Amino acid sequence: MQHLRYQGKKAIYPYVHLDMGNCHLQLKNYKAAKEVFLKACTTCPTVSTWLGAGIAFFRMREFKQAEIALVEGNHIDNKNQKVWAYLTLICLALERFNEAETAFQQMQKLELTNVTLLLEIADAFGKVGNYR
Repeated sequence: MQHLRYQGKKAIYPYVHLDMGNCHLQLKNYKAAKEVFLKACTTCPTVSTWLGAGIAFFRMREFKQAEIALVEGNHIDNKNQKVWAYLTLICLALERFNEAETAFQQMQKLELTNVTLLLEIADAFGKVGNYR
């Protein structure tokens, strides 16, 4: 596997975009994160780049765009727990409760261990009157 991509005389490590995007997400700089992840999606699309873009869109409350990004990531790897978790949150935000249940069941099968994300999902279900 080649880890370097050359542009002129510069060598660019393709995962630097993932690191930058994740730093922006942690700093809650979602617009910058979105831009970095979308650039990464065009140069080297992976489940992680699409997931990052989806999270950034979700946090900016751009739910339709978030769903598109997460579905792209899901096409690459349909066993990613965080993709299913965010799809659950998006479906709840869009009041598509049956789809939220389906996404949640997929997430459960994959045994998500991110406690913060699990609590966010529990809170989202609670807000719509579905207490888990």
